Amino acid sequence: MSVEAVGLKSTLNNLIPVAMAFLHDIYFPLRWFMLFAVVLVLFDCRWGVAAAKKRGEKVRFSRAGRRTIQKMVDYFCWITIAGLIETLFEADMAIYGIPVGQGLLLIFIYLFEVNSCYNNYCEARCIETWDIIGWVGEKTNLKRKEKE
Repeated sequence: MSVEAVGLKSTLNNLIPVAMAFLHDIYFPLRWFMLFAVVLVLFDCRWGVAAAKKRGEKVRFSRAGRRTIQKMVDYFCWITIAGLIETLFEADMAIYGIPVGQGLLLIFIYLFEVNSCYNNYCEARCIETWDIIGWVGEKTNLKRKEKE
């Protein structure tokens, strides 16, 4: 074995634990948010399929699966961004082990998925829906009023 090969192996042997420790520091505090994202996406898929069947649409499970995986990847990206922002600013403020800054960002992002789950559930059960995001927009004057 050459000297270069030994040096590369030694470097990789030291680099992998450092990289894993860095990833652990980012994702371990957010493990509950990851679990919550998976649960939300699975509920949205289940009730989205039920709502589509209620509307009489043909449900293609390949499309439903693709959209579910895409949402999970999107939420994984949001969790990564939240973890990197928290690592960048070194703001380790936590309440009961849940990071506050990351938690607020992810809860804001998860509100859109909660709204989607709620609307799909109500549509599948023939319940009148209440648009959570629209309500927040009206209360904060972010939603544009239609011209009369």
